[in-house]
Amino acid sequence: ASSAGCPVDLLDWPVPFTELALAVEHSAPRALLLYAGQALDGQQLRRDLPRLNNACGVPLLLVGPAALIHAEALRALPGLHLAQDPLEAGLILQQQGLLGEA
Repeated sequence: ASSAGCPVDLLDWPVPFTELALAVEHSAPRALLLYAGQALDGQQLRRDLPRLNNACGVPLLLVGPAALIHAEALRALPGLHLAQDPLEAGLILQQQGLLGEA
């Protein structure tokens, strides 16, 4: 996304859901993209993603194999976008009008 005129902040370490809202508040991003390459705790996702979505106030994307693994359980969550790979995530960001200059 940085090559599309959208700054990117990469947190290259695990961040607990409870701290992500604070990180979003601090950095004021256009969207929050969570990438997960493996299955996650489904119960925790169903509990914490809606809370995170409400706290963030920006579009929330779950990207990667975890989005496919948990798609059935998460598809109904309002405000959550699922993408199987970074390319699809980029398309969602573009459709939401979040790429390009602020």
